[in-house]
Amino acid sequence: MSEQPPAWPEWAPDDLVRRYQERSTEEDRRLKRLLTDPRMEKVWAAIRKRTDNTHYPTILYFRIELWLSCVSPPNSPASIKKQHNALAFHLRKAIKILPGSALADREILLAEMERVSIEVADSFCLSFAYVGTVTRVDKSKSQKETMLIRKLHGFFMETLNQPLWETVTTLVNVCLEPEIPVTSNKVRSSCACC
Repeated sequence: MSEQPPAWPEWAPDDLVRRYQERSTEEDRRLKRLLTDPRMEKVWAAIRKRTDNTHYPTILYFRIELWLSCVSPPNSPASIKKQHNALAFHLRKAIKILPGSALADREILLAEMERVSIEVADSFCLSFAYVGTVTRVDKSKSQKETMLIRKLHGFFMETLNQPLWETVTTLVNVCLEPEIPVTSNKVRSSCACC
């Protein structure tokens, strides 16, 4: 006898429900919680109220998965910054001498230089965004929790132009299932220096 698919709450975003059904696996517990946890009803309502983009929940889900899949870099923020500053220095130097060289006409080389500069910038942003997450306000927070709080806050500010403190709080609690639930005060203090 085959198992019946779950009955999805009517407030669950259709786009995310389809995404879950396409996977046809029970392995993604986080996605299932985002679709069925009763606390999420207010989250999806708050998002629907602010955007009519039906793909927004899926974009948000993919961002959360990306942020939570980042591995904590083994180096300190200072050493990461030093390494990336050195890479940027050498890249700027190469870009300055390139126009006067015989290679100046080669579009492939220029495209490669652009690709490398984007790679360096992306690498720095991912590395530094993860490492630079422990605040002086509350050192007891895990880096992953603080990183997710700040990333969600930044994402909502960038895309909806609003902080959505309670929405961030609920998403962190549903996604990470911390032993001690995150409060909106913790969310606000984690974002105070952002």
